[in-house]
This record gives sequence, structure tokens and C-alpha cells, in this order.
Amino acid sequence: MKGSLTKATITGSLWNYLTFGSGKTIVFITTIVLARLLTPDDFGIVALSLLVITFLDRFRDFGVGEALVYHKGDIDLNSDVAFWISVIVSLLIAITAFFCAPLVSEFFDEPRLMLVLKVFSLLFIINGLANIHVARIKREMKFERRFKAESFRNIVKGVVGIGLALYGFGVWSLVWGQVSGATVAMITYWRSAKWRPRFRFSLSTAHVLSTYGGHIVLLGALGVLLSRFDQLVIGHRLDATQLGFYVLAFMIPDMIITNTCYVLSQALFPAYSKIRDDNKALKSAYIKSLKLISLVIAPAAMGIFVIASEFVETFYSSKWLPAVPVVQVLVLGAMVGAMSFNLGDVYKAIGRPQILTKIATARMFIELPLLWIVAPLGIIYIATVLALANLVRTIVQFYIASRVLSLKISSVVRAIRPALYATVVMFICLYIVRYFIYDLSPPVRLLILVPTGVVIYLVNLYFGSRDTFNHVIHLFRSFRKA
Repeated sequence: MKGSLTKATITGSLWNYLTFGSGKTIVFITTIVLARLLTPDDFGIVALSLLVITFLDRFRDFGVGEALVYHKGDIDLNSDVAFWISVIVSLLIAITAFFCAPLVSEFFDEPRLMLVLKVFSLLFIINGLANIHVARIKREMKFERRFKAESFRNIVKGVVGIGLALYGFGVWSLVWGQVSGATVAMITYWRSAKWRPRFRFSLSTAHVLSTYGGHIVLLGALGVLLSRFDQLVIGHRLDATQLGFYVLAFMIPDMIITNTCYVLSQALFPAYSKIRDDNKALKSAYIKSLKLISLVIAPAAMGIFVIASEFVETFYSSKWLPAVPVVQVLVLGAMVGAMSFNLGDVYKAIGRPQILTKIATARMFIELPLLWIVAPLGIIYIATVLALANLVRTIVQFYIASRVLSLKISSVVRAIRPALYATVVMFICLYIVRYFIYDLSPPVRLLILVPTGVVIYLVNLYFGSRDTFNHVIHLFRSFRKA
């Protein structure tokens, strides 16, 4: 059982990384082109719309998708009930978003936002039709099917977005790119899941699913509010142009750091759920995942910090340089937050998602007022508050884990120590190299710094922790065999 679970987790992680890698590569290329064709103001308008959509989207299936992954029993009956809950809730939210668009536009003092938000309300209906198909794929750990759907989503979104931008559609190129990508993904999920809902409903099943899902919904809504409140206050207290700079800055660490954690989460939650009754195995699995996360995240984050200026100027053009210091602050916060990211999957796996709800609620009463206060000072101050908040949250998360799971902090330190040591050496060496090549053009500096950083990190990992280096090699071989 443990061997098959390990293989399933490795295979699932591989497919999720392929989904992540291909999807983010497409998004990255698309963003490069659109950033050169469009203005920061265009990005800001779409970011405001997606801010509202993302928050409401957390309610679209009332958490029954996650509940379907967690609960055992009649999978077909549970799926049928979950599907109709998802469809009804998604339709109600779409109607709400459509008719509330004028109020949202007035709140942000952006007249163009109203029509954009009305069109984006279609996303609720489109995504609502695919929620349970996605959940079944996760439950069965058939992540290759998700890879197909998400690849189609990103390809269509990119092609439509770039095509319309070339013809001068401006902000609407981003809007219709999103809608087209979601539609294609929904159709692909239906074809890939090989399951069709039937017209049946059970109040008792709905109660069981929604009871667990309610915590997930509340957690998700609080999570979006906390993760996107920075954009909300920028849009309301500053302007769309500043939001455009901030969104682009946010995308860089989010693309590499946060999404790597999310990818692992997609495979780890089902895997953790299968061993939730074995506390020793659960702790061991978490420590191993933390070690893997630190080996990837720490060098990536500090590397981005060093090359942020070269990266932005090379790929997005010099008009986006005001985003550089924001990138550097945000990437530090993302790195710290990544160290405790997957503890959330452990809490959900053991049936205690309310722990995350309580943490999110506490954050809401502390972080949100601080963000509101510092917003007029500029986007760099908002980024600083978020980085410090991630540090505090990570400390609190590990304290709670030590009480709930009897997780020793010393084991956490041992897990991340090899990566941190090699990363610090790499960071110092890169700044020295950067000093001597600063007269070269940004693209040339980038071509020198990236491979130099990789080599320095791997060499230090090899000599500083041979066992960890061999563990990484073993993982790569496991991925290849999977």
C-alpha cells in the first residue's frame, strides 16, 4: 500500500509539474507579448475584475469538490449531488456578479470595469460545470487528464489574448482570452473525466458534503481576501496603473514560488488523506515534502531577488522597471511562506480544516488594517507588510503543527538546513559576479547569472550535504520511471 501510494504521489507530482511547467511557460510567453503591447493601466483593469471574480469563485461549489476528494462512500452518488450543488451555486453567483458590476465599478472609480465584470460573470457558469469533474480527477489521482485540460486552457487563452491585442482590442484581449480558455478547459474536463452526472439528489449526502465543504469555502474566501486584499486597496486607494505594476511584480514570484507549492499540494492532499490515520507516516511524509520544497524554493527565490532588474527589463521592457523593488520584497515573503504552505494539506487530510479557518480569520483582523493604512504610501510598503505577515504566519503554523501533530521544530530545521546553506552561498557569489559584469546589457547579464547560480547552488549542495544531493538525484530518477 505504501509503495503504491508513494508511486502514485510521485506520478501525480510529475503530472502536476508538467501541467505547471507547460502552463506557466505559455502564460509567461503570453505575458511577455501582452506587456509590450498593452499598458500597466490595461493590466490593472483586468486585475480588478479578476479580483472580484476570484473571491466569488470560492463559493461556486460550496466546497463540495474538496469534500468529494476527502469522503469515502458511494462516489457516483456523491458526485451527482455535488455536481448539482455546484451548478446551482455557480449560477446564483454569476447573476450576483452581473448585477453588482455597477457598484463594483463605482467603488474603484473605474467606469470601464463595469462591462468587463459583466462579461467575466460567464466564468462562474463555465467553471461551475467542470468543478466536480476536476474533483474526481484529483480523487483518482489521474493528473495526466488535468494536464491536458489545463494545457488547452493556457494555449487558447494565450492565442486569443495575443491575437486580439495585435488587432488593438486592448483590455478586451485579456478578457476574451480568459473566457475562451475557461470554455475549452471545461469541455476537455468533461471529455477526460469519463463521468456524466445523473438527475438525482440526496439531502443527507448534500449535508455531509456541505458540512466538510463549508470550512473549505470559508477558508478559501478568507484566503482570497487575504491574498488579494493588497490589490483591492491599491485599486481603491491608488489607481489602475500602480495596480498594473504591482500585478506584474506579483506574477513573477507567484509563477515560480507559490505555484510550485500549489502543484505539490494537488498531489499531496490526496496522498495525505490516504495515510491520515497514521500520524508517524503523516509527519514523515510532510518532512520529506518540506525538504523537497526548500530545495527548490529557496534557491529560486533568492535567485529571482538578485536578477529581478535584468529579468524585468529583458522580458517586459524598461517601462515596467518600477516593479523591480516590489518583486524583490514579494519574493522574500513568498519564500518564507512556502516553508509552511503544505501544512494546510495536512490539516485538511486529518479532517481539521477549521485550523486553517482560524488562522485565516486572525490574519484578516491584523493584516487587512495594516494594508489599508500603508496603501497611500505606495506599493513597496504594501509588499513589505505582506512579507512580514508571511514570516509571522509561518512561525505560527509551525507552532500549531508542533501541538497538533507533535511535529518537532528540530526536524523542520534539519529538513531545510541543506537548502538554506547552499542558497546563502549562491546568493553571495551571484552578487559578486553581478558587480563585475554590471556594464554589460541586461540580457547578457541574465544569461551569465542564471547558469552561474545553478552551478554554484548544486556544487555547494553536493559538498555541503551529499545525502541531500543524492536524494535529489533519486527523486529525478523516480520521476523519470513514473
